[in-house]
Amino acid sequence: TGNGTTEPFGIDTGITVAVDTFDAATPTYHELVDAVHQAEPASRMNAASSFSDGHAGQIEKLVDDNGHPLLNPAAEGISTGPHNVRLLGQPVIVDNA
Repeated sequence: TGNGTTEPFGIDTGITVAVDTFDAATPTYHELVDAVHQAEPASRMNAASSFSDGHAGQIEKLVDDNGHPLLNPAAEGISTGPHNVRLLGQPVIVDNA
């Protein structure tokens, strides 16, 4: 959250949220979908989701309406692990900074 002059801008500088996205500490599947669709479609193509490790752990427990985990390996069965996960099709970056 720097000022851009003597410190770099923070990761969330310039981000505006159209609506209050999450009603609770852990968002629901539907709230996450709504949050993704607040961005312009052209911006979503190269977007990534960024969470603290604690929030990533909460989201890792979420499932969609069919019981499938929301946070899953990008290429299930081929390359699994914490550095190759996606949320609703977007890469996930875990950053506690």
